[in-house]
Amino acid sequence: MKEPNYLLGIAILVLLLVLLAPTMHQPPSAEEVHAAHPEWSLTDCLRIADGLIWLGATDEQVRLSWGRPDTVNRSVGSWGVHEQWVYRHGDYSGSYLYFENGVLASWQT
Repeated sequence: MKEPNYLLGIAILVLLLVLLAPTMHQPPSAEEVHAAHPEWSLTDCLRIADGLIWLGATDEQVRLSWGRPDTVNRSVGSWGVHEQWVYRHGDYSGSYLYFENGVLASWQT
C-alpha cells in the first residue's frame, strides 16, 4: 500500500490559504502621501498612514487609507453625486461610508 504524500498535501493547503485569504490593505506612509499630495495637511497624511477616516475626507484620501471598497452604490441627480462604499468584514458585517460629491459625509460600522 502506498503512503500518502503529506508534504504535497500541506503545500496544497498552504497555497489554497494564500490564494483564498482576503488581502489586507496597507496604507502608504505619511511621507509617501505628503510627497504625492503636498496640498494635503500633514495631519491628514498621518491619518491616512494610520488607516483612519474622518468627516470631510475626500474619496481619494479614504481609498488611500482603507483601500478599494468591496462595493460602490452610486446615485447621480440634480443634487449631485451620492455614493455608498461598502467594506465587508466577513459574511454578515461591514462598514458603510457615505460620500456627497466626493467628500465623506458619514459612516456606520
